[in-house]
Amino acid sequence: MGLSVATSSANVAFGDANSSAIVDNKGVNDAFVAVGGAGVTATTTALRIPAGSAVAIATGGNAKLAAVTASSTTTLLITTGTGLPALTYGSSGGSSANASVGATGSAVPGSGTYLGGTNGGNLQGVAVNGSGQVAIQAPPSLPLPSGAATAANQTVNDGTNTAKVEAASTRPAAADKALVVTLSPNPPTYCPNSLPVNITASTDLHSFTNTGFICSIVLVVAGQEQVSIIEGTGTVCATGTAVLWGASTADSTHGMPLAANGGMGPSFNPPLPMKTSADHLCILKSGSNLLSGAIWYADAS
Repeated sequence: MGLSVATSSANVAFGDANSSAIVDNKGVNDAFVAVGGAGVTATTTALRIPAGSAVAIATGGNAKLAAVTASSTTTLLITTGTGLPALTYGSSGGSSANASVGATGSAVPGSGTYLGGTNGGNLQGVAVNGSGQVAIQAPPSLPLPSGAATAANQTVNDGTNTAKVEAASTRPAAADKALVVTLSPNPPTYCPNSLPVNITASTDLHSFTNTGFICSIVLVVAGQEQVSIIEGTGTVCATGTAVLWGASTADSTHGMPLAANGGMGPSFNPPLPMKTSADHLCILKSGSNLLSGAIWYADAS
């Protein structure tokens, strides 16, 4: 039997005493249905049957089905029967089959139905693992919104200005925006080692294991002398000599002239790297006056 449905509630008798019915919405507008006695009416808060869909309902011994639309019209096709209805799935021009029910642990029936979903493309079935548990596949990664931070797209900004990052070979331009930083007031942790100095002659002070970095020097000399600080190997860095401060020797015409009770210090920013890994650090003096102080350094791997 059929029922023409509009925005005013209409009803139709089931025509028999069967316990269930399939109500098929053949139109292009949703319908809202209710079952009841002779005066039953339906409102738009009742059971909704989307356009092109069918639902099975229990009549509960009621005599009539009422239906209404929220707008425009549609047509319902009503088929009554008993027991669980066998719904048919198919599309125009294709074949169809009734759903089958199988026992747990048995082979899947030839026309068994599947629980599945879509990832935005083809239908995918829910899998069952070897323990008989339903395995839900992880959803695909969601696309990032435009401009989202990734490993290749990191920015630092204050809400208005974005700091620009250039390749090592690119010189900054006047219009480039940059981070403004200041030195920490805390003591540095990158130069943890100190080397006491208390000498009256040229001395090999220290042998580095890796590349040495000189962070700070405080030296005071008791009398006027020329002083040079060098690196190298051999006796007082005489082999492979590289000059750090002053000259490769220390005499009346070479080296830093330090006045009596004068000296040098205290720090260098950034630390001064030595030229060669595993070199020695040496101080050359032109006289025999006491030279005292300390050198802070790092032995970096």
